[in-house]
Amino acid sequence: MARRRFSQLTSFFWQNAAVIGITMSTTLIFAFATLYLREEMHVSNFMVGVAVSLSHIISVVFSPLVGTLSDRAQTPWGRRRPFLVGGAIAAGIFLFIMPHVLNYWLFLLVVSLFFVFSIGYQIPFYALIPEIAPEGQRGVYSTFTGLLRLAGAGIVMGVGGWLWAKSPAWPFNVTAIAVMLTAFVTAAAIPEEPKRLLPHDERIDIYRNFRLYLKELVAQHQIFLFFGAQFFWWMGLGAILPFATIMLKELYGVNVSELMKVTPLVLVGGGLLVGTIVGAGVLGDRWGQRRVIMLGLSVLVVGCLLAIAGRSLPIVYLAAFTVVIGASPLFTAPFAMLADLIPRGREGEFYGLDTISITLSQVPAALLGGAIIDGFGYPAIFAFVSVCAVVAIVLMWRVGLPKKRRPSVS
Repeated sequence: MARRRFSQLTSFFWQNAAVIGITMSTTLIFAFATLYLREEMHVSNFMVGVAVSLSHIISVVFSPLVGTLSDRAQTPWGRRRPFLVGGAIAAGIFLFIMPHVLNYWLFLLVVSLFFVFSIGYQIPFYALIPEIAPEGQRGVYSTFTGLLRLAGAGIVMGVGGWLWAKSPAWPFNVTAIAVMLTAFVTAAAIPEEPKRLLPHDERIDIYRNFRLYLKELVAQHQIFLFFGAQFFWWMGLGAILPFATIMLKELYGVNVSELMKVTPLVLVGGGLLVGTIVGAGVLGDRWGQRRVIMLGLSVLVVGCLLAIAGRSLPIVYLAAFTVVIGASPLFTAPFAMLADLIPRGREGEFYGLDTISITLSQVPAALLGGAIIDGFGYPAIFAFVSVCAVVAIVLMWRVGLPKKRRPSVS
């Protein structure tokens, strides 16, 4: 039994390896690409927000296209593998180029192209979750994915400052290599299945008949509400994440190359993050993913209120830990919940739409975050995050799972 369990966990690791590269690249953009704009190009926080927002706009166009194409792809290498490998190679190349660009508008083009190809392999990967994870254990599977996501972020934040001190290009180079290698591992490990042929009434082409497609989407009220809730909580988080390292330096006087000074706090925060992710996965399978998400959002609001009121350093630490605990389920439980909501055989398509709900939220998020910080100071950003979380709670309250799942179509 123990050997079988170990074998299953090993398979989960290889199948989810791409998460490490995906999260490393996302963390890099928020933590170091934004810092690169500030320190190497000396642009304002608002212009940093413009760079992040415009790159997300481009991603929106490609998300449903890539998802639908991967659902319908028929190649000797399977449905997902060509996207995983091709997209990762292209995304890695643009990561190599990024730290050598000194013109703001050229940098904007490079980071936008990176997002296009990054989406090109992320969507097919996420579409694998409902195909691989056993029904009833998707919370646990998503927990494993979340832990690897945490590992990817930890690698960048743990050694990124040290690499940055050597050269601003090094964090980008290391991440580019990781993106390609981890995608190759997942592409080799995934158990691809034959293409699912959908009945004619489910095969609505988003580009040829957009009105009919939109009508069909809105008719699926639970998914529509879920996307709305996700839009708001990611708009709140997206307003603060690009400015995290900038905030550390300008508000608390901690440079990224000096993160070792707060190592004990990072370890405590990391322990809380791991514990919360594991707990959210287990409770999500028992209580339901919706309840876990709503609980996380509520804790996030409490943490933001503490951050607004906090004046002493202990209160600031408590607020940070509370925010970490509240945000943790939002990085894992939604994937498991969406896997239970989407129609079978259309995983790539709906994970593409899922990415739109996240990515569209980042367009106003980064702009609002930069403008709020420039105009009202850093504490004001936590008030904005709180408002977004409350709206998301209201929307999630109305989301429920379908009473009867559609059978698989083969």
